[in-house]
Amino acid sequence: MEQFLHTTPDPELRGLLADRVQALSEYDDYDLGDLAHFYVVETAEELRCLNLPDPVEVRADHKDWTELVYVLSDDGFGLEVFVRKGLI
Repeated sequence: MEQFLHTTPDPELRGLLADRVQALSEYDDYDLGDLAHFYVVETAEELRCLNLPDPVEVRADHKDWTELVYVLSDDGFGLEVFVRKGLI
C-alpha cells in the first residue's frame, strides 16, 4: 500500500486511500490485510473481472472516484473499492 501511495499520480485517490489506511491503523491488534483488501478500478474490464458481491455497505461519491465498502464477514473483514467515476 505504501508503494502505491507514493507512486499514484492521482492526488484525490492518494488522499482517499491514505485516509482509509489511517482509519484502519487505529486497530492496533490487526495487520491492514487482516481488516480489508483494497482495489482500485480504472476500466470497465477490471470492474467486470472483480465480480463484486452484493450488497454494498457504503457508497461514497467523490470528485473522480466512487468508493464502495463491502463487509464480507462477521469479524468486519471487507473490501474497500475505488472505482473511477463513470464506470458504475
